[in-house]
Amino acid sequence: MMLQACGIDGWFAGNWMSCIFQPIVGQISTGLFALLVVGTVLGAFYLASGSIAAPSTALILISGFAVPLLPGAYRGVAYTVMLLGLAGAILSISKKWVLR
Repeated sequence: MMLQACGIDGWFAGNWMSCIFQPIVGQISTGLFALLVVGTVLGAFYLASGSIAAPSTALILISGFAVPLLPGAYRGVAYTVMLLGLAGAILSISKKWVLR
């Protein structure tokens, strides 16, 4: 499926990022794709650490690093991941200091 979406020329022309993600993101919206990425990372880190603070920090750092590296069409995914990471960080801060 991935080879049909991009063609062999796209893989060798340096467009391998869009060749990998375009079929996946084309089927679902970019927001839902970002939510799946966030859910996977948050779920794994939360199960390992028992706190949402560490996964939120990791998501913010990873998405902040990924924004300049991704092509323009996929920067929305990184911004969505960053926004959801910030929401998790705010939830963690409010859980510790406000919702005692």
